Amino acid sequence: MGVPLVGCASHRLNLAVQADMEEICQATAKTPLRPVIRQDTRWPSTFSMLKLYFELLEHLDMNDDTRVEYLPPPAANRRLRALLKELKLKKVESVAKALEGAEVTLLDVRVWFDGLLTIKPQYERYIGKSPLPDRPQPDFEAACVRVLGGDTGRLKRAERAAVEPFRHRQAEAAGEA
Repeated sequence: MGVPLVGCASHRLNLAVQADMEEICQATAKTPLRPVIRQDTRWPSTFSMLKLYFELLEHLDMNDDTRVEYLPPPAANRRLRALLKELKLKKVESVAKALEGAEVTLLDVRVWFDGLLTIKPQYERYIGKSPLPDRPQPDFEAACVRVLGGDTGRLKRAERAAVEPFRHRQAEAAGEA
């Protein structure tokens, strides 16, 4: 078909967060019973699971050895609590939710991702502008962002070539009218 592909922004953000939270998520995997099911394709499920875990933890009897052995140790709980309070993680969650909107453009995604990169530079590998295996058409994506931002004068040669098949030719349109 010749249609350029654009990688899923939610998936790229999910990969970044999973890499960032891998150690912490291992601490939460200690118990097989969870009030919220963790879905590997949606990191906010992990965030929700942790929030609910701490809400429920307040109501558990910590003297009940049969239950306590399934819980993360106090040091892990402190790290998890600090992570939940971290403002940066809340910003990541808000971007993840915004990506699910119906009217999201590639320009929106780029602006949000660039904002996240200022507070989470370790996400560059996943949500940066550089080409990745799951982003087979980075020039097309970059060109779309420039066009949507009204910055067509700064299109690079490869970006211009990527969007050329979709260019509206005013001369042709005027001749057909």
